[in-house]
Formats: sequence, C-alpha cells, structure tokens
Amino acid sequence: MDGVEAVGVVPDEVLLLCGRPSSAPSAWWSPALAELPDDAVGRLRDAAARMLDEAGARDGATGALTGPLGAVAAVVEAATVVLLVETERADEHERRSVVVAPDRALLDLQEPTTGFHDLLLADPAAASVLLCGLLADGLAAPTSRVQQLAGRRSIDEVLAVLPEPARRSTTRVVRSEHGPADAVAHSVTVIHHDDGSVACWALPDGDLAVVPLSDDDTVVDLALVLLGAEDVEVAA
Repeated sequence: MDGVEAVGVVPDEVLLLCGRPSSAPSAWWSPALAELPDDAVGRLRDAAARMLDEAGARDGATGALTGPLGAVAAVVEAATVVLLVETERADEHERRSVVVAPDRALLDLQEPTTGFHDLLLADPAAASVLLCGLLADGLAAPTSRVQQLAGRRSIDEVLAVLPEPARRSTTRVVRSEHGPADAVAHSVTVIHHDDGSVACWALPDGDLAVVPLSDDDTVVDLALVLLGAEDVEVAA
C-alpha cells in the first residue's frame, strides 16, 4: 500500500529502545517484559542496544536510533494520540497499538505471549485506511432492530440485541490524547454481529451512546475521529 513502510518484527526490548507513550501500560507496550524485574529488563535492553550498534542501526556518537527504528522513535516521541486496540473473535484474540504523530503513525500488531511486535509506519491517509480495516472487520449492514439502538441506550439494551456469544467480533479501543496536560483516555467498543455493526462509547451517567455502522462512510468517520480529526462528527 502506498504510504506504508514495513519496519519488521522486533522484540519487546527493541521496541522499548524506541520509547513508550506515557499512556501505554508496560503490560501492553512490552507484555513479555512486564513481569520481569527492572534489572533483567535493563540487561535485555543493553543487549539489544549492542546488537543494534553492531548492525549500524544507532548513531555512534549519540546512540540515537537511525533508519526505520529511528522513525519509530520519532513517532513515539511526537505522539499526539495513542490507540490501544483489542479484537476478540471466537477463535482469535488480537492486540494492536496505533501511535499517531502529526505527520506519521506507527501501527503495531502484538504477539503478547512471545513479546514480538510487527511494526508498520504509515502516513496519515494510509493510517486511516488501515484503521478502517481494523474497525470494519466484515461490516454487516444493520437490520431495523439494530438501527433502533441508535442514540442513548443502556448496556442491557445493547446486550439484548447483540448478545456477546452471538457476536462475530468485538473490538475495544482505548484512546488517549497527549499534550501539555495529562493524557485523557476514552473507550469505544465496536461490535460486529450478523444482524449489524455498532460503535458504542460510555456516557457520564453510565449509559452508552450507540451509532450503527451502516456503511463504509460511517466507519471512515469513526476512524478519523479516533485518529484526532477535529472537523468530523460521528452521530450519536
């Protein structure tokens, strides 16, 4: 795809050398290392740094990462939005991160049990396309019953129409903005069912705002809002 650069598969300790967004928990960003003591993590990072030195992937004078890993580090340092994306299907569980900087994004497909990350760098347009693919996940046009969920609904109402055992997939997105103030996290859940697909997010009183995803355009709008677009609205 135009606008996408494959960095490759790297272990936890190499990703940690690229930095970590403050809103990404260690158990998410580097799951295989999260349970290790700090000295063990330090030794693994030092070994990874020596390996990268030998491969010519770090500047000899400053130690800064160069090449694709340097670009990854630059995105992490300049992050304005971080998305933690978790998708559950009957036979599959996927974890991804999307780290958004002003002119580039990093997409990470995790293998939590082994601590490896498949990294892609993408320009804003390509990042939108890739995130749409994660959110659409075989979009099903909503039936009239699902369409009637639009608006403010209780969790029980959503579960009655789209029960968890009957879902094709459930994608949970935790979105954090980064700036001068502390990061603020929001959560969005996208449910795909044979009877239709919806996006839900929590309201202050405990109810949900529910938006049926009727076509590709509604998925695009949702993706743009998650990525930080300021001039797009997703009707609730």
